[in-house]
Amino acid sequence: MGIIWALLTKDLRLLVRDRAGFFFTFFFPLIFAVFFGTIFSSGGGPAPKLQVALAVADDSPAARRFAEALASADEFNLSRVNTVEEARALVLLRKAVAAVVIPPGYGAAREAVFSGPPAEVQVGVDPSRAAESGMLQGVLQKYAFVDLVASMRDPVVMRAQTAAARSALAASSSVDPATRLILTGLFTQLDAVAGRLGQPSSTRDQSATTNNGFTFQPVRFVTSEIRPLRAGPPNAYAVSFPQGIIWAVMGACMGFAVSLVSERTGGTLARLRVAPIARWKVLLGKAAGCFVTTTGVTGLLLGVSMLPPFGVRFAAPLTLAVAVACAGLGFTGLMMLIASIGRTERACSGVGWGVMMVFAMIGGATVPLFVMPEWMQRLSDISPMKWTVLAIEGGVWRGHSLAEIALPCIILVAIGLIGFLVGWKLFDREPTT
Repeated sequence: MGIIWALLTKDLRLLVRDRAGFFFTFFFPLIFAVFFGTIFSSGGGPAPKLQVALAVADDSPAARRFAEALASADEFNLSRVNTVEEARALVLLRKAVAAVVIPPGYGAAREAVFSGPPAEVQVGVDPSRAAESGMLQGVLQKYAFVDLVASMRDPVVMRAQTAAARSALAASSSVDPATRLILTGLFTQLDAVAGRLGQPSSTRDQSATTNNGFTFQPVRFVTSEIRPLRAGPPNAYAVSFPQGIIWAVMGACMGFAVSLVSERTGGTLARLRVAPIARWKVLLGKAAGCFVTTTGVTGLLLGVSMLPPFGVRFAAPLTLAVAVACAGLGFTGLMMLIASIGRTERACSGVGWGVMMVFAMIGGATVPLFVMPEWMQRLSDISPMKWTVLAIEGGVWRGHSLAEIALPCIILVAIGLIGFLVGWKLFDREPTT
């Protein structure tokens, strides 16, 4: 253990002396995480369209007309579904901010708009997206009044509504005589206006109309909460810091890989191999230095993420600890593999960073995995960065159990073992002089 400790401390001192490598391992990932987290938190630019799921359970002209109005709304990206359950499922999966349901009886209530209770529309919202839900309520009210105006321009619909109102008024015994007289006159005048609108334009009465100040609610929106199966990230930093960790472990991996190649080309490894030290101890010392550095810088970034400016709170600390250890093992194996392939420092750095950057771009280190298109998410399965992000996010904000991160962790450990074994074999093939 004394020999392994001596080799470990030597590598750590070499890392500290390499200012560029030290900067990109410890400070660049922190700058990356803070910079992109701040950008994502700013919320600048035009407001995005609201993702809304719409289910129509009423087969009436009024329901179809209102659904068409919502489908043409500039404020929405509307997803038409067949059932209420499908609409709610989209909210649960965070693919929609709300589920809007036009229930049975909507058309009948709209026909009695002047004489009965308002038509109801059910709105199930995601409570964690309060700002978007508030905006949605205002937009829905807007299109409810737009639909009312459109229906009043249709003489057939208008006369049916006033006829229903007059019948309901005649059948009611709770209306006092004065109010009954006023409402009867109002409905009669509305029916007359609708009759004139239905005539050819040449025979219409062109006299001005007056606004009686009659206000009411054409549609009542009944709001309920649909709580998602998984809570989203508490803030942008809960997403950006795991991304920064990827860059940190990449920097540590490449730093140790180039260091190992440098020692090989400089003859240090040859001297160590002829010394009375088992070869596995030399390799294990190198691997231990890389593992300690990757887990150490990961812990540093996670600690910084908890500070007041960022406010990240870990949903599953034990899961996170296991994820960090598995990520360290995986990138330690990658370090050994890259070092065994590159014959010179320049070749090792060029090939290693080229492959790493491609894996980073498709693996969630630049763009979060959950906003990538589906085809890119499938392609990202080949990237070890994806499995690292999934494992770490499982402990940071997804609240995953150990069983739920088992697959990412198994893949990372397998990558580490395969990389270490391949590197060991190639290391054994090299001549000792």
